[in-house]
Amino acid sequence: MVPYNVGSDEQVSINQMIDIIEEIADFKTIRIYDTSKPKGVRGRSSNNNLIKEEIGWVPNIKLKEGLKLTYEWIYKEIKEGKNNKSNKFTRA
Repeated sequence: MVPYNVGSDEQVSINQMIDIIEEIADFKTIRIYDTSKPKGVRGRSSNNNLIKEEIGWVPNIKLKEGLKLTYEWIYKEIKEGKNNKSNKFTRA
């Protein structure tokens, strides 16, 4: 048995990811950049080649939609008090 990467193969930068999450959560963050540090990679994506070659799996949900579904599920779970001892979650 081997591990597989499973995710979106859409290339996305950290800033683009933050933009998407802010839109989904209806929340704006304050971005602070440390320009004294190296820039690093321009973006990320999942390399799904192995799982595609071995079992024919390819992503069929776009990144933004997958993040939206995940956010909505987590929000519902917390709001209903599932997996949360204090149920103090409120959305601003």
